[in-house]
Amino acid sequence: QCRATIYDTSGQPHLKDTVRTQYRGTDCVMFVFDVTRKQTLQDLALYIDAAKTEMAGRPHELILVGNKIDIFESREVGAAEASEFVATHGLHDYREVSAKSGANVNLTFRNALTHTAFRAKKSPGMPRRRTKKGPPCCN
Repeated sequence: QCRATIYDTSGQPHLKDTVRTQYRGTDCVMFVFDVTRKQTLQDLALYIDAAKTEMAGRPHELILVGNKIDIFESREVGAAEASEFVATHGLHDYREVSAKSGANVNLTFRNALTHTAFRAKKSPGMPRRRTKKGPPCCN
């Protein structure tokens, strides 16, 4: 069994410090951008660097998610460019979804949880976060 807590900060700059504290004790972060607005992908670099800093020294999963794939006629970021961004920034996976139609949303979350559990089990000596609310993911 695995418990997930989801925060949606909408990439708002005034929440940057709040987001940074949420990375502590986190096992997985999904960075979501709008495939119809290239700037939203470029804006993620600072958040990715902050996550890597806060999550260093323990197993974690960093996933890039391209949203709004249902608006293909307005697309500014292709899968190849997003995959290159993943490689450049040392992320672990890239997925494409449509929150509007629901395409690939469940699969993306299921894969994120599965990969997080696998990565944690490969590193049993790493410290794990425990909460009073339920079992930690992956144990």
